[in-house]
Amino acid sequence: MHLTDRERQVISSKYALTDQDKRNIIRKWDLEVWTAFAPKVKAHKKNSNAYWCYCPHCEKGKKKGTHNLTGLVYPHSNGDGLGFACKACGTKHPRVYKFLGTGSAAAEQYAEKRLEIGAVGKGWYCPAPQRHKQEQEQEKRSRAAKYRAETEQCKRENQIAYALREQEALKAAEPKTRPGTKGWCSVSKDEATRERERFASRSVRHSQGS
Repeated sequence: MHLTDRERQVISSKYALTDQDKRNIIRKWDLEVWTAFAPKVKAHKKNSNAYWCYCPHCEKGKKKGTHNLTGLVYPHSNGDGLGFACKACGTKHPRVYKFLGTGSAAAEQYAEKRLEIGAVGKGWYCPAPQRHKQEQEQEKRSRAAKYRAETEQCKRENQIAYALREQEALKAAEPKTRPGTKGWCSVSKDEATRERERFASRSVRHSQGS
């Protein structure tokens, strides 16, 4: 299931692909898988995307030519891709990815191709390849770690800013001069005024007495 040059060209412009374009590409890839598993024996009369074949599991009707074929490769009416079912033994393989073996090399290669055209995950019949999931998980963990580091850094900066504000507030609340230093006086302004007036009156009385 290697990509052809034409497929690479289509994939390079995947964002221009409609969902119907993607389904057509997937149908072609699925047809390669089912043709290798159960080759086409007879075309389906009502659906050009379906065909009858022998079931590799039970081989019912294989000895009776093309008149009693029980294997059917069919398109999903409300989904994407092709599935396989046997009307005799009841074998069902609705999804190519699961048929190839979830997590197997073949299934991962299939998922990688679908990832290239944006046809995996929610809304599609194939999960993203394990590599892509692991990368997404790693990216998620990295984002979480970065967020925690930024939060801690912001917290530390806020703590430092708060401490600096507290220091500035304490400095502003302290008197500019302290006891025992030049320019400090414990007498209030009113007391000093009264003392000057009392001293002045004493000087007047003393001059009058002389």
